[in-house]
Amino acid sequence: MNLSKIDGITKGRVKTTGVSAFSELELHKVYPNPNQPRKNFTDIDELAASISTNGLIQPIAVVKDDNGMYMIISGERRYRACTSLELRTIKAHIIEADEKKILELALVENIQRDDLTDFEKVKFINQLWASGNYATKKDLAQAIGKSQSYLSKVFKAINLCDEIIEDIEVNKKDIGLEILQELSRIKDVEMQLEVYKKNPTREQIRNAVWIANENRKSRNQYKKEDEPKISPAKKFSWEIDGTLEDQQTWDKINSQLCHLKMVAANLNYKITIEEI
Repeated sequence: MNLSKIDGITKGRVKTTGVSAFSELELHKVYPNPNQPRKNFTDIDELAASISTNGLIQPIAVVKDDNGMYMIISGERRYRACTSLELRTIKAHIIEADEKKILELALVENIQRDDLTDFEKVKFINQLWASGNYATKKDLAQAIGKSQSYLSKVFKAINLCDEIIEDIEVNKKDIGLEILQELSRIKDVEMQLEVYKKNPTREQIRNAVWIANENRKSRNQYKKEDEPKISPAKKFSWEIDGTLEDQQTWDKINSQLCHLKMVAANLNYKITIEEI
């Protein structure tokens, strides 16, 4: 048997292997999902170098459309790397799925990635919940392998103004879930944006919200009365462990005072140090 003729006979056809359940598709017949939730793909060159040396170890997942083409459900980064190498074919699992299932699989695949930022996870999980494919949040938690307490935090971390969301996405900022959650608690859009631009810690956001609420209460009180009255003094406390002989204690105190001056420079304060 002349094995040298096999390539010529099979050229241009979809190839399958007897070892794995994947197909080898012609690359020009594969295309990205236009509704892919993730828009930014990094380290394509590094992945391409690995594929050039070791081959594509993990096949992509695709669904066949009505025109005989294959739309990617998961693995677009691998697809882009193979395209950059100008490969003719790519390994792929061909699955059957309707539009809802395609969206679900794409979102779940993204959520389970290790290199996602907390903001991307928050966005994708909220999109998945909005798809209406899950009767309860418990069902969603089980589907993506997350705890219900984690989902509770996620659903509290998406109430951000459009300008903040755009800045995070365009500049690819990696902001922790707790910070996103604290920012989302600020209902006033202007204040939310002002606090966000200061790149604060979780505690600084809480302090800023507390001060803003106190100021708002004072302003509302002045509007209701003919003559302004001084509102009762409120305590604003920090817990700083250490002795006054320790320089680190004074550094911590100075840091808090600098922050207080930044967020509420026009207020008057009396500072009291209590022995514990």
